[in-house]
Amino acid sequence: MPMPSEHEMQVPLLHLINSEGGSVSPSTAYIKLAAYYALTEEECNELQPSGTSKKFNSRVAWARYFLCSKGFLDRSVHGLWKITALGKSHLGQLGLLDRQFSVSENFEKMKPLTQSIASPRISENDELIDLVLDEIAPNGPQHFPDDFLNNAENIDFCTVEMPGTEICMAPLSQTTLTSKKGYFKYKARNPTEAKYIIYSYTMGTKSIKIPVDNFTTFKVIKSYEQYCRSLCMRAFEYFIDFTHDEEKAEQLTQEVQRRLDLRAQFVNAGVNVG
Repeated sequence: MPMPSEHEMQVPLLHLINSEGGSVSPSTAYIKLAAYYALTEEECNELQPSGTSKKFNSRVAWARYFLCSKGFLDRSVHGLWKITALGKSHLGQLGLLDRQFSVSENFEKMKPLTQSIASPRISENDELIDLVLDEIAPNGPQHFPDDFLNNAENIDFCTVEMPGTEICMAPLSQTTLTSKKGYFKYKARNPTEAKYIIYSYTMGTKSIKIPVDNFTTFKVIKSYEQYCRSLCMRAFEYFIDFTHDEEKAEQLTQEVQRRLDLRAQFVNAGVNVG
């Protein structure tokens, strides 16, 4: 039997949440629905094409999205999938409200919810973006450089003075940083140091501490860029699964980048560092 679609999972997921006392954690939902559909370990661990997220978990997350859109689930509590009064009412109509969820149920008899949900336009996608953010960064983003410096107390730093205004990489250069009007210029030791400053800098900053050791700086940059790439690829996968539109998925992923303040920006296979 092929892996069930996100539409086919909606009623079982709603039934499961109600049977668990009205709320479940995402991990519990994944495990119990996998047992319900008698998926093998291999099927549960099957990855999306990019290799960054599990196909089954992604479909469960989309089932949850549809249920939230219909008002059957409450998404106001972070990390908890909770049924609403409307969701309970719908289960009552299906004769499932007081029936215990069981992995032995004949799920082929459980038909998907009939109400159709049109793909929302980008301007209406705040809820969709929030749901994806809950999946890829449930605890919020990691911050550069502090969250990527291991044993920072043992690292020697040098300080670079900044202008406190907007800075960017100078045209046709990988090492020269400049202010928008060109009144400030700084020549980094190498492209890695230039990236470190760009990723660290926020408006108003007057100085930035940079590791003296070039290899340490390189490791921090590599770790951060891998982190940004992974989050963007996962977000793109979720959006492409839902919209089936590469251009829209890229635009939505760019909004995720903005909300997470990812300085190293990756959309699908394209790369834009800034």
